[in-house]
Amino acid sequence: MRVDVFTIFPGLVDAFCAESLLGKARSTGLLDLRTHDLREHTTDVHRSVDDAPFGGGAGMVLRPQPVFANGVQRGYRVYPGRNRQQFAKLGLQPGDLVLSINGTPLDDPQRGMEIFNTIGTSDRVSVTVERNGQSQELTLNTAQIMLPDANSPPPGRTGQQRPIQTPAFTPEPE
Repeated sequence: MRVDVFTIFPGLVDAFCAESLLGKARSTGLLDLRTHDLREHTTDVHRSVDDAPFGGGAGMVLRPQPVFANGVQRGYRVYPGRNRQQFAKLGLQPGDLVLSINGTPLDDPQRGMEIFNTIGTSDRVSVTVERNGQSQELTLNTAQIMLPDANSPPPGRTGQQRPIQTPAFTPEPE
């Protein structure tokens, strides 16, 4: 049986499928698993595969990308989103490797994204970053980050501002 998996984490899928029954099926030839890296078909310098951020949110300020070493997640490398000025205000630098948020290690992909999604719900966030090979503790003042409301007029016109929020924690309209 042939299975093609299209993913941004081909190494992770290969490693996972090399274990247990899937690994046995592959080694005996019962399973032909082929991974395809979506990033190989991108055209921008960051090899982005994400759609444009919808309605603002954290994606407007930073873009986390998971970093793995020997099949284990180390953390998330962060780069500016569309709003580079707000990214710089946080005290982050492009390429910083965020190792933990509020003391919680980012060594698990699911938990890591859940933690990243909570950044917008706090006024201050403590992060451990690796920058230039050195570990540093930073306190990010997320309360200072203001994004245009999704219903606001374009930049340059008056409109309401709202604190940074991720889609998972955006309050329902009243």
